[in-house]
Amino acid sequence: MIAYWVGSIRPISPSSRPSVSCLDLELGPKCFLGRTDLVHIQVPLCHIWGGSGFPHVTCAEDIGVISGAQLFVSDDLHLSDIKLEVVIGAINLFAIPGSALGGVTSNWLGRRRTLMLSSALFTIASIVMSVAPSFAVLLLGRFLAGAAAGLALVTAPIYASEIASPEVRGALASLTEIFMGIGILFGYISNNVLAPLPRSYNWRVMLGLSALPALIIFVLLIFIPETPRWLVMRGRQGEARKVLLMTSNGDVEVAEQRLAEIECAAKVEESSVRWGELLSRPSPCVLRMLFAAIGVNFFQQASGIQAVTLYAPKIFVRAGMKKKSQV
Repeated sequence: MIAYWVGSIRPISPSSRPSVSCLDLELGPKCFLGRTDLVHIQVPLCHIWGGSGFPHVTCAEDIGVISGAQLFVSDDLHLSDIKLEVVIGAINLFAIPGSALGGVTSNWLGRRRTLMLSSALFTIASIVMSVAPSFAVLLLGRFLAGAAAGLALVTAPIYASEIASPEVRGALASLTEIFMGIGILFGYISNNVLAPLPRSYNWRVMLGLSALPALIIFVLLIFIPETPRWLVMRGRQGEARKVLLMTSNGDVEVAEQRLAEIECAAKVEESSVRWGELLSRPSPCVLRMLFAAIGVNFFQQASGIQAVTLYAPKIFVRAGMKKKSQV
C-alpha cells in the first residue's frame, strides 16, 4: 500500500490527468504551487483526513499518550488505581453517546461539519485535561474526548464511502490500521520526549499536545468538500455535481452517472426499512454481514490488545523497572 502511494506521487499537467483512481492524484510541486491544480489537493485530503486520518490518528494518539501519562497523573493528582482505570477507560464509555448522535448530527449538519465539530471537541478536551486540577475535571475532559471520538468514528466511514470513487473505497479501509499505528507511535514518541520534564506538569504537556493534530485537521477540513450524497439529500444537486467532477478527475460522463445513482439511492432510502425490521428479519446476506462485523469487533477486543497497549507502562513498572522516565 505504502509503495503504491509513493509510486503515485508525481507532478502532472492538466492535459495528462489520470482517468481512474483518485489515489493516483498528483501531490507534486505543481499541485501545491500551481493555482489550476489546487482542486487535486482537495481530493486526497478529503479521502485521507476525512475517511481515515482524523478519527484514527487522534483516537490512537490518545491511547498512546494516556498510557504513558497515567504514571505521572496518578502521582500528581493522587489518584487510586480505581480512579485511574476510570479515567483511562472513560473514553470508550463516553464514545457511546457520541456514536449514538453521530448519525443524527451528520444528517443535520453534514458529514464535513460533524467531523469539524468532533475535531473542535477533541481540541477542547485536550486543553481541559491538560489544566485539570482534580479527578472530576480530568474526567470531564475524557467525556469530551469520548464524545468527539464517537462522532468521528461514526461519521468518518460515512464520509469516506460517500466522497470516494468506487475504485479507492477498499484502499481507504486498509488505511485505518496504518493511521492507528501512526497515532499510537506519535503518542509514545511524545511521551518519551516529555517524560524528563518535571513531574508536576510533564503529563499536562503530554495531554495538551494532543490538541495540535486535532486543530491541524480542523483547519484541513475547512478546505475539503461536503459529500455529494448529503448535498443531494438537501436538494443541492449543483454543488453535488461539482464535487463529483472533482472526485472523477473532471470526467463529466462519470460524474453524471454517479449523480444519477446517488439520486436514485436517495429516493430508495426514503422508503427503506427501519433498524428494527433489519435486525428482526434480516436477509441471509445481511445476516452474514452482521455476524462478520460483530465477530471481528468482538474478537479484536477479546484478544486484550487494547488493555496491553493502555497499561503497558504499569506492566513494565511492576515487572521491575524503577525509573518512570525509562518506562
